Amino acid sequence: GVLTIIIIEDNEGANTDEELDLYIYNVEDLAGNEIDDDFITADDNAGPVLMEAETTSATTITAIFSEDLDEETIDASDFTVEDNTVTNAEETDDGEVTLTLGTSINADATPDVTITAGVLEDINGNPNVERTVNPADATPPGISGVTPTPNTTGLDPNNPGITVTFDEDVTI
Repeated sequence: GVLTIIIIEDNEGANTDEELDLYIYNVEDLAGNEIDDDFITADDNAGPVLMEAETTSATTITAIFSEDLDEETIDASDFTVEDNTVTNAEETDDGEVTLTLGTSINADATPDVTITAGVLEDINGNPNVERTVNPADATPPGISGVTPTPNTTGLDPNNPGITVTFDEDVTI
């Protein structure tokens, strides 16, 4: 018989940049003969996968990969961001690449991020696959205006209203 094992990564991604030990036990054939407790070591042959991204400011997006990357293979030209340019790409944490954008984006913008196939590698030399993701909006809202402006004098005491304008839609 054949036993097929599929490893499904959790939200944080599997640590596929090192050898994996596969333990097999409590398996028996149809006659009831149990397998000797044993294990097989599997090598990492899987390339890094762009799993998700987050807009973290008006000029940065964090791209999150399935595993740690070889920093020497990361280059800004390997990434594209919809309707923008990438001027810098740097691994700021294991498997996390901060992309610096050439043009600021709106606070609630989530432009598609694409990585070209075979341009970067994990720490074991496995090349990546091409993938496009739509980033989550992780940029907090900012205040773009207040009326009347702070320290304004001569205000109408019968109209004490203050208007605060945010740079994106908010829930209050």
